[in-house]
Amino acid sequence: MSNLRQLNRRTLLMGVGASGLLAASGCSSSPPRPDAGGDADAKLINFYGDSLGGETTGKFWKRALERFETDRGVTVKPVTYTFDQAPTQLLLAARSGNASGVGEAGPWQVLVPLGVLADLSEIASKHDYPKALLDGFTVDGRLYVLPQYVDAIGLVGNGSILSSVGFTGDKVSVDDFAATLEKIKAQDRRVIPYAGATKQPALKDLIPWMWTFGSEVITADLKVTLGDAASVKVLEWYKQLVSAGLIGKEVHRDDARVLLAQGRTALYDDVGLARSFAKTNGAPKPLQDGLLSITRPALKADGDSYNRGSAGGLFVFAGAGEATSRGLAEWICTDPALAGDFFTLNSRVTALSSVASAIPEIGKDRFQTSWNERSIGHARFPAYNRLPTSAALDDLIGQGVAKILAGEQTSQEGLNALRAKVQKQVDDSK
Repeated sequence: MSNLRQLNRRTLLMGVGASGLLAASGCSSSPPRPDAGGDADAKLINFYGDSLGGETTGKFWKRALERFETDRGVTVKPVTYTFDQAPTQLLLAARSGNASGVGEAGPWQVLVPLGVLADLSEIASKHDYPKALLDGFTVDGRLYVLPQYVDAIGLVGNGSILSSVGFTGDKVSVDDFAATLEKIKAQDRRVIPYAGATKQPALKDLIPWMWTFGSEVITADLKVTLGDAASVKVLEWYKQLVSAGLIGKEVHRDDARVLLAQGRTALYDDVGLARSFAKTNGAPKPLQDGLLSITRPALKADGDSYNRGSAGGLFVFAGAGEATSRGLAEWICTDPALAGDFFTLNSRVTALSSVASAIPEIGKDRFQTSWNERSIGHARFPAYNRLPTSAALDDLIGQGVAKILAGEQTSQEGLNALRAKVQKQVDDSK
């Protein structure tokens, strides 16, 4: 699996739980000023984002942008849109010729072919970002997104149910994992042991399982491996779990979140915000407090565990206002006080281990500390993340998997056909 983009667990996790002098002081550095010349006197830049109107994320952005405006004497104009509108709105802004400022990464890949994004490599070189994380935002040697936070799609479960069958969440083999699911089913047939994805658009969640079984799915040089022995084996294994009633049928992640909150499933796949989703879906306090981060099983007990990495950050439009925009992006992504505020409001962990070590709240959080080790610490970023069609590729893979799970095609036939379709889309995206 050498072609998978892997976060270094030691680099990512060092300092989590340690006391931090910067955080202890309660101080935040002032937003950096641009070098002399260029657009040092830029008085207006835009901030593009789909989370500006969020209940908690909106609070963070309002505080941060107002602080930047006050300290720098500039105006930051919010440009708000929904998540679904992001690709269209960003493309319209870029093609208008008037785009300037900073934006939440979102579908940043669609902007790369237009040549409107600034290379942020020089900023990143001053900070301790894991190389694998930067690789996920790099195209042809140019870094287009400065990471703000890092997460992963890992396994989260009902601690009470899992402990009742003797499962601690530590790494086990896929065979032992299946045996645990059997125990849960035998104990209470009203509970879905594993609310894994069995319905679109969540079927991209099978990609980490394919990695687990030894298929790269899409290699670093963008060759599709679907249909290899490992990918066929994992589909057969997954179908068997569904047939045995160990995985629920017709389940999407939103469904799984509700099932967990109601105590009707033992575990499912989600990001680190799982606790927030449990709360908003009405989970009782004991269930919220007992949520368990689970290391994804490996093919063998001593093998490697893989989760799909998830990260957010900021891009900068090149040209007018670029120096001021670079200053805003760097400050937001690297300042300890801002990172602490972002974690407190959104349960998102900074991508910088040196900054994480300066945020005591992270180390004091039992679930987050476990999540950092068991989920984020095993994160991988698909090689095709850098393509402008990455979301479409996820959807295409999910559609093919859906046909196989529905019995419309055998695993081998379906994956062979899917390989050809995915390879064509990859080639067309280069």
